[in-house]
Amino acid sequence: MSRRRVGKTAMNKVPTSNFLTRGCHHLELRFELFERRRSRLSRKLQNGTLDVIIAPGRLPAECKSTALWSERVLIALPEDHPPAERDIIHWTDLRSQTLLMSQYDPYWEFEDLVTSTLVLPHDRPDLERHDVSRSILKSLISMKLGLGLMLESDVGVRVPSIVFKELRDGMGPARVEFSAFWQEPADNPTLIKFLHLLQERYPAFS
Repeated sequence: MSRRRVGKTAMNKVPTSNFLTRGCHHLELRFELFERRRSRLSRKLQNGTLDVIIAPGRLPAECKSTALWSERVLIALPEDHPPAERDIIHWTDLRSQTLLMSQYDPYWEFEDLVTSTLVLPHDRPDLERHDVSRSILKSLISMKLGLGLMLESDVGVRVPSIVFKELRDGMGPARVEFSAFWQEPADNPTLIKFLHLLQERYPAFS
């Protein structure tokens, strides 16, 4: 039997490789993956270029969605930075620090966390935005150019001389939720099967 295609799929954070390999092999699915800024992905979803997007937060367009999973927000810092010796770092510890920000997902959620958690401007770090991925930010952090917000899945790719610490406020660790987005009507049978596969893999959020 020939493999069917979901079509063009955008995943700004890919689910576990075992899930993709086993589940999609079972359903005979083949992906063509894209990673772009969320605004561009949203436009491609609207004009039918993409079938489904997996991304954090919300899309700047009306579409159907289902929540999938969430990840803790961590702070990456040079291993010899004073707070690196602590197990937990608080948001207030970021005051007057340089915080390197990627303009790729989850850029909006990270910025919202900074401004909503540290309400007073003088309590916030100095945000330095770069048009690079978080993997490049790790290299900048290792060069001691600043600190960086990361997701716990980013820990898997280690960079020498930087450490990851849990970042907390009075409510505990911050989290970013990921969802699948698609346009109605979902008349692609293979897309429907893929969405069902996601719901089976992440039943707690569906």
